[in-house]
Amino acid sequence: MHESTLPTFFVIGAPKCGTSSLHHYLGLHPQVSMTAVKEPQLFAGPEFDRDRLGRYAELLCADAEARGESSAVYSQYPRWPDVPERIHSVQPDARFIYLVGDPVERVVAHYEQRVVNGGEHRSLDEALEDLAEPDSLYVCPSRYATQLGRYLRLFPASQLLVLDQRDLLVRREETLAHVFAFLEVGERFRSNAFAERVNTQEDHRVPSRLGRRLRGTGVVEAARSAPLPPPVRRALRRLVSRRTQRPRLQEARRRELQRALREEVEWLRGFTGRSFEGWSI
Repeated sequence: MHESTLPTFFVIGAPKCGTSSLHHYLGLHPQVSMTAVKEPQLFAGPEFDRDRLGRYAELLCADAEARGESSAVYSQYPRWPDVPERIHSVQPDARFIYLVGDPVERVVAHYEQRVVNGGEHRSLDEALEDLAEPDSLYVCPSRYATQLGRYLRLFPASQLLVLDQRDLLVRREETLAHVFAFLEVGERFRSNAFAERVNTQEDHRVPSRLGRRLRGTGVVEAARSAPLPPPVRRALRRLVSRRTQRPRLQEARRRELQRALREEVEWLRGFTGRSFEGWSI
């Protein structure tokens, strides 16, 4: 393991709050190296050991002034325990960026993502039957106070930056300048690629009837790799897939979530001094 190849900062979540887009924007900065793949999760599992961290040499540029990775499982305690402890054992000076959004809507978006990826086949209501459990798959990442508290036990608050997902959407350049200043790299950097968004709801598609019929034939895969003009590619995409519809959260379940997460949100407002205007809690 070489310290020169370890991350100097981590984007730790929350899932479905813009971490993919932020990873992309940070990687555009000439002084920043982001891991070649998002979600390397090297500090996540029980198989963690110091020798395994040598993989960072393949993922990061040692010459970069700031080196980062983005793994949303790093803020999903207790499903993924001991992450802050592992990071602190090798990088006690690491900095952390934590993106947050409306905690209830984040739950729905998280569920939708897993449906699209094929990892969830229950209804939204069924999937949230365990919402009161600390390790609830969809609710634990919205327990923002719980997740931050795990890091604040080991790292000073000055090493942790909380960002509102909405700011990244509507005040992108200003927000990124704030992030760059936090990482101590040139905060005046701008790029036309800041206009791009990554892994949004618009990207969530499932196979159409034709797409299901073509599955396994190799036709769709061949079309993806073919040098087709963008209008043709978009037309073909519409033929073989369709956009998903955002699942509807039953009102009774929404109230349950709001009750379960209210104290977490109130703590976050106190910690950050921000109102998080527009949130449903």
